[in-house]
Amino acid sequence: MHPSTADRALTDRIIKVGEIINIDVIDHLIITEKSHLSFADLGIIAELKASDTWRLIEKEELEMRRMKEEGAIKNARKEEKKNAKMEVARKMKEKGMADEVIKELTGVSISVIKKLC
Repeated sequence: MHPSTADRALTDRIIKVGEIINIDVIDHLIITEKSHLSFADLGIIAELKASDTWRLIEKEELEMRRMKEEGAIKNARKEEKKNAKMEVARKMKEKGMADEVIKELTGVSISVIKKLC
């Protein structure tokens, strides 16, 4: 009697989920009327625990990934706002408005305004 590929894959997934929820899978038994099979006795449990197949990402890693994505979105939005302010400041400078007025209305620094156009 030999475990099927599906039996191994299912057991591997259960082991990996057990790791996340702190439940140790110690065996997978297949019992028929004529025989039985123990994944632990065959060394399959140890083999599957050592494998990276079906390894689930830790909650902390998922949270860090989410935070990085949120940070990237915030940075992109900041950059868009900055670019919009710079464009407005550039147009105001082209119209001959005073640097101090441009600074007051856009928040762009005088040193940056002087470099425009």
